[in-house]
Amino acid sequence: MSGTRDSFDLRLMQVSFEVSGQLMTFDQSFRIRARGAKFANALMNECTVDISGLDDKTRNYILSETSPFNKNRTAKTLTLSAGRVSTGLSLVYVGDITISSVAQPPEITLTLKCGTAHFMKGKVGSATGGPNQKLSVIANRVAGNLALGLNNQATDKTIVNYSHSGNALDEVVKLQDVATDAFVDDNQLVLKNAYLPLEGDVLNLSLDTGMIGVPNITEQGLKVSFLFNSGVKLGGAIKVTSVINPSVNGTYVIYKLNFALSSREKEFQYMAECLKAVT
Repeated sequence: MSGTRDSFDLRLMQVSFEVSGQLMTFDQSFRIRARGAKFANALMNECTVDISGLDDKTRNYILSETSPFNKNRTAKTLTLSAGRVSTGLSLVYVGDITISSVAQPPEITLTLKCGTAHFMKGKVGSATGGPNQKLSVIANRVAGNLALGLNNQATDKTIVNYSHSGNALDEVVKLQDVATDAFVDDNQLVLKNAYLPLEGDVLNLSLDTGMIGVPNITEQGLKVSFLFNSGVKLGGAIKVTSVINPSVNGTYVIYKLNFALSSREKEFQYMAECLKAVT
C-alpha cells in the first residue's frame, strides 16, 4: 500500500539543526532514517536520526560540535519534518542532540540521538506559589522558564502551597503530579484534562485512510499503526473504524506516538497507543 502511494505522491523528509550558530539542513536526497517516541506525560520525547551521504567536512564538523567534550555548552537542537509532495512538510519532532556517533565504512552513517528539551536538565532553580495560586499562572511561568510556548487546555484550578526545587525539566513532572496531563511536545508545554483530547481536528483512521493491519486492544486502550499523516497530534483525538475488528471502533486520545520514517526504505508510518476518550 505504501509503495502504491509513493508511486504518485512522493515522500519528503528534512532534518535541520543549528550548531555554533550555523543552520544545517538535509533533505530526502540524502539517505535519512528516523525513529522515535513521543509521550503525553512527563517522559522526555526521544528520537534517533541516521544520515548517510554526508561529505567528510560536514560529518566531522557535526561530530565535533555535538561532542560532550566540546566547550560550547549551548543546546544543539534538531528539527525533523516529513510529508508528501502534495501536502508539503509538517513538523514531526524537535529535540536537543545528546549523542552523536558514526558507523564504520563503507556507508559511514552519522547517528544523532535526541531528547526533547534535554538541555533544560542543566538549568536548576526553585519556585514557590504561595498558599494559593492558579494552575494557569504556574503553567505560564514553567513554559517561560523552559523557553517553550504554552498550549493550556486544562480546566483552571487553585494549587495549594505549590513548590518546586531542581532542574527545569522536572517541573513538568511536578505539574503532572499536582494538576492534570502535562507534557512537552516539540516547542510547546501542553496541559490538558485527562481522557479528553486536545481541541482541533479529529484524525479519522480506516483502511481507506492509511491504517496498517488490524488495531488491537491493550490494557490501556488501543494500539494502531498507520501511514504517515500530517494531521496526527500527540494528545489529540483519533477516530478508528475497523472492518475486521469492529469492537475497537470509536474515538480515542493518543498518549504515545511512535514514528518510523525513511527517505528511501519502506517505513514511513506512525504507531499510536491510545486511551478511550471520555464522551
